[in-house]
Amino acid sequence: MSPNFYTVYIMHQLVIVAAMIPFLRAAMPTALKFIFVALISVPACFAVSDLIRRIPYTKRVLG
Repeated sequence: MSPNFYTVYIMHQLVIVAAMIPFLRAAMPTALKFIFVALISVPACFAVSDLIRRIPYTKRVLG
């Protein structure tokens, strides 16, 4: 397992909401919105997690 999973678990709500905001008023099917948000948010969650874990002492707190 990736050492980033706990940080991803903590941050995924924020990333998903941020990824969904541009699609709120988009005239497209919900399933298509879901696919776009999933394709954006999964890599973004791991990128944000990696950036957070580079901050000194966060590895100690986040595992």
